[in-house]
Amino acid sequence: MICLLPNCHSLSGTSRMLAIHGALRERGAEVGVATHGGPYEWLLRGGGIDYALLGGGDPPAQEAAAAEHLRAIGARAVVTGRTLTAHRASRLAGIPLVSAGAGSWVPPMWERGLLPLPFEPVGMPFERWLPRPLRRRMFNRRVTGTTGDPALALGDLTLVTDVKELLGITGTGIDGWRPRDPALYREGARLKLVGPIPGDLDVPMPGRVERLLAGPGPIVYVAITSTGPALVRSAVGALRPLGARILVAATVHDLAGLEDDQVAVEAVLPSRFVMPQVDLAVIAGGQGSVHTALAAGVPFVGLPVGPEQRLNVALAERAGAAEAVAPHLAGSPELTRTARELITGPRHRVGAERLRAALASADGPGRAAAAIIGVASGVAVHPG
Repeated sequence: MICLLPNCHSLSGTSRMLAIHGALRERGAEVGVATHGGPYEWLLRGGGIDYALLGGGDPPAQEAAAAEHLRAIGARAVVTGRTLTAHRASRLAGIPLVSAGAGSWVPPMWERGLLPLPFEPVGMPFERWLPRPLRRRMFNRRVTGTTGDPALALGDLTLVTDVKELLGITGTGIDGWRPRDPALYREGARLKLVGPIPGDLDVPMPGRVERLLAGPGPIVYVAITSTGPALVRSAVGALRPLGARILVAATVHDLAGLEDDQVAVEAVLPSRFVMPQVDLAVIAGGQGSVHTALAAGVPFVGLPVGPEQRLNVALAERAGAAEAVAPHLAGSPELTRTARELITGPRHRVGAERLRAALASADGPGRAAAAIIGVASGVAVHPG
């Protein structure tokens, strides 16, 4: 039995677990699903998946409930995105953990100095006066993981859900990584480059959105789902002067009053069908949104609100397919100017087109499923 433990507070995290679930089932694996719940639990129900709803409470109680469930179903491995209780629960249950939530935020990136500087100061000594290249080197040296602790991002096996064309690192450079300081990581921690795992939502395309997409361009798709509604409203305000029609994916945001003759708002949209029909995407920079845009050959403006998003956008920038704008400038002429440049000039669309084949042809879910089955079969058991 392989147990998937999605974080149902994350739209992309939940949808990716669904993709992995399908790939595992296609390969004949026995799969169970459990969750602590969240606003995107409906995706599991909508996918016809039976799942166990674990107990809530404080983290120790959640860890104990998860571990008890893993033992009860005889799980041989647990797979998670960003459900942090899975890390301790896998230890308690004595089974390996496969992490599918680190994206490209993995040690080879900062060990090779590839992380971009955040937009805001990070609190390094004399930061204001240091040359930018030196600040970047210092930032890469001080980074140890997503939240300062690699154990929170990495499992026994961590699936790197990207392609070498974006990373700038070969598959051997990822798969051959070994911890420089083993004390920072789970014993025997390894990485596996599997490719993108798209979080394709099986939701219908509203008729009015189909009509909007069939009309004249330009069309801008705003899908900023990992931050609050204020940033979405600011971005839409800065995009209005373009004269483009604007389609907004609201997800859980309250965007009442934003819609008018120029702006259409829908709660949840199937981005893989929307992206190929738009001229520009404006996103926060989550890996799922980045990959969906580039797989459609669509350039994007990134408004990254976290370091992982900043990295995802910077990788696409380096490939000539995107531009980053600091979130605090989302409502400013800077976003208007950048979006106009990407819509009217061919350079960024050419950059996105260069990446289309690599992203569209990668079988991330299939490669992930094969790696997970291998872990479950070998069962490198931790002390319970």
